[in-house]
Amino acid sequence: LARAMANSLRDAPPAMSDEERQLQASLEDSYRHAKRYRQERGDAELASDLAATESLAESEARERERIEAGDAQLASDVAAVDQLIEAEENELQRLALQEMADALEEERQRRQGQERKEGAWDCQRCTLQNRPYAARCGACGQVPPAAVLTFADLPPKMRFGVELELIVPHG
Repeated sequence: LARAMANSLRDAPPAMSDEERQLQASLEDSYRHAKRYRQERGDAELASDLAATESLAESEARERERIEAGDAQLASDVAAVDQLIEAEENELQRLALQEMADALEEERQRRQGQERKEGAWDCQRCTLQNRPYAARCGACGQVPPAAVLTFADLPPKMRFGVELELIVPHG
């Protein structure tokens, strides 16, 4: 409104009175002051908005750093858990192998403690120690190696309860 009035007075014919010229000058000063005030106020608001934006950007950067640090810690924790799992699996495998080794050692000692009967043979498939001269393994039915002497698969009536020990030299 002040601008419109100043413009209308400026465009007025030159036959203005001193009073009118003072009024026009006063209106133009008021317009310049209003414009400067609006510009300064706008600069202050802009500076305030800029400060708020910078503050928000800093907050977001701190949050991003916090999240990245949390992600790094999470990755570190996952790696540590993976190492623990691997160590536990290795320990379980070691224990299982140790148990098998202990069982095999016990079996070896048990077998050493037993008197091996003449003519007994160990099955090549299942490792069972078979009775002397058995024609087949008592566990899996495997036939003995060719070098082992066995009784023929005769019916029990034909054996007459007698078992002979045959010694055949190699060669």
